[in-house]
This record gives sequence, C-alpha cells and structure tokens, in this order.
Amino acid sequence: MRERERRDMEEWSIWTLVLLGILGWVLIWHYVHQNMEKKMKRRSGLFHNTLPPSPPGTLPFLGHLHKLLLSRQTPHRWFDDMSTRYGPILSLQIGCVPTLVVSSPEMAAQVLHTHDLVFASRSPSSLAAARFTYNCSGLARTPYGPLWRKVMPI
Repeated sequence: MRERERRDMEEWSIWTLVLLGILGWVLIWHYVHQNMEKKMKRRSGLFHNTLPPSPPGTLPFLGHLHKLLLSRQTPHRWFDDMSTRYGPILSLQIGCVPTLVVSSPEMAAQVLHTHDLVFASRSPSSLAAARFTYNCSGLARTPYGPLWRKVMPI
C-alpha cells in the first residue's frame, strides 16, 4: 500500500512539473514577444502605436476572446460596449488574428468604398498555401491584381 502511494505521488509530481514547465515557457514566450515588438517599433521609428485603440488584457493565443466569452452579453452588445468605450473604430485580437472593428456607418463607408482596394487583397500567403494552391493561382488565395481580375470571371 505504501509503495503504491509513493508511485502515485511521483506521478503527480511529474505531471505538476510538466504543467509548470509549459506555463513557464508560455510566460517567457509572451514576455520576449512583447519586448521584441517594442524594440522593433523603436528601431523603425514607429514608437507610437499605429493601430486604433484596443481594450487592455490581451492573452497569448486567446487575444480578447476570453473577454467576449466571459461577458454575460451577446456578442453584438459586447461590441457596442467596446465601441462606446474606445471609439467607432477599434482593434481586437480574436485568437491569434488581429481584427479591425468598425461600428459607425461613416467609417464603414470609408472602409468599404473609399479604401476598398486596400481591404480587397488576401492575406500574405504562407509556404503551405503556395504548395497546395499552385503558387496561390486559384480564386480563393489570389491577391487582388491582374491575375485576380483574369480569374474572377471564370
């Protein structure tokens, strides 16, 4: 009986150490990422934030998703609260994806009509996307340009 208790304690302590190690690496990664981002902004001369205001409390891998899920409001009401606090245009991080939230009709008209070519392009392609989509030559991954205009009528 004593031998079994000792083995259980050893297994428990091993899993505790593994979880603490993973947590430590995540915290170190987050700290290093934050410092590197600040250094890159200082070196490039962009010390001031060029993004719209954002709520504090971004978590690694989750972004602001935890605030959205833990609020007791429906998502559209939560976005409305955020727009009244931070203005008609704000930046959120939903998971690992940076997201721009536009909540006023005037700003939405500017984004969708005036600057439509900037937002029409797809995100930069990755190596995997280039391999599986024939160097991003299909309609779904082609950036806006001459090839996109050629493929679009098809």
